[in-house]
Amino acid sequence: PGDGWRFRGRGLKQLTGRDNYRRCGIDLGEDFVNHPDRLLLPVNAALSAGWFWHTNGLNAVADDGDVITMTEKVNGGRNGLARRQELFLIGLEVFA
Repeated sequence: PGDGWRFRGRGLKQLTGRDNYRRCGIDLGEDFVNHPDRLLLPVNAALSAGWFWHTNGLNAVADDGDVITMTEKVNGGRNGLARRQELFLIGLEVFA
């Protein structure tokens, strides 16, 4: 009870859930489960985003331009998929 609020999105990637806080903390040498607000520190916010990206193999997904898989891995579903696909295409034009 209360884990939803306690382990709400923090960090640049908005890391959520007790298990993500635990695993990220182990890998980064921090105790985010007992001290979740440590993810608000700029260095931990950035490192946790990189941790999530690396742990979930998102470089390959991004390199493939697979917006569907990226959305599912980051959000756990397909909410907002159409808008992400639109923004992805805009990004390709802007950064090409």
